[in-house]
Amino acid sequence: MASHGASLKRLASGQGLQYSHACLSAVSVMGGPDGVGRHPIADVSADQAASAPPPLRYNFDNDRRIVEQVEAEIALRQSHAEAVAERKEAERQAREKRLAAERVRAEQAAELAAKEKAKREQDAAAAAEQERRERERVAAERVEARRQAALEAQTEINRLDVEKQNKFLQFQGIVGSSSDALTRKTFLERYNWDLQTAIAAFFEYDGDENNIPSADAQQQQQQQQQRSPVAAAKAVVEFAFPDGTTEPGEFNATDTLWIAFEWVYGRAQRFAGRRGFSLHGVDRGVFDEAEYDRTLQELGLCPRGRILVKIE
Repeated sequence: MASHGASLKRLASGQGLQYSHACLSAVSVMGGPDGVGRHPIADVSADQAASAPPPLRYNFDNDRRIVEQVEAEIALRQSHAEAVAERKEAERQAREKRLAAERVRAEQAAELAAKEKAKREQDAAAAAEQERRERERVAAERVEARRQAALEAQTEINRLDVEKQNKFLQFQGIVGSSSDALTRKTFLERYNWDLQTAIAAFFEYDGDENNIPSADAQQQQQQQQQRSPVAAAKAVVEFAFPDGTTEPGEFNATDTLWIAFEWVYGRAQRFAGRRGFSLHGVDRGVFDEAEYDRTLQELGLCPRGRILVKIE
């Protein structure tokens, strides 16, 4: 196909035409075999003419075939180029159509996700509001139940004799008023109004109103503690009161400082009246709240110790 293109270029430049003129000129110069028609300037001998190459003959049919082949090749290439262009255009349109469909799907997916998110947030807000209202309702019912229980407890306390009312006030003064009155009264009743055991049980109480320990459970716990070697040890503590008097108290080594505080509280009327008091170590200051949960042995008051009682 490259030779066909070269032939076409040769024809287009006129080389083929010049070549055919050269051939005709050679024929006319050489003339026929008898010398007739010889060109006047072609003065050659007969030997030279006999040794000359045969005249060239140009085949014009050859050029026509080449032109036809070139034209067919050009048409084929044009057809191929048009097919390629059509395919590329079809691919471009298909790509644009696919991208447009993908954009539509992405927009639809984003819109659906936004709607689902808004619905989840709305449902979560509604659930939170419902939960808040439920908590408020339960809290209001609990407050009302406590108020009614407090009224009933106060009514029952008012019906107690003077001795039990005094014990109730003493118990409340030691354990505080963070719990409701009915719980404090229940503690005293379960421990047969024994202040010392009720106070000891209260400070081990976990705050569950439905799980107030009984006197039997407390007694079993004390018996288990007494069986252990540490619990068998005793602590004799000498208390120095503000009025200058002293009095020893005997406790178990595993008793906490709260028990000693209750022991002092039972004797506070004679030196403090209605004023408060605090417990102090001999070589240190006042005992802090955390130390009241420690045992006398942990505080170094076993087997013997001394505590100073000071009025607030």
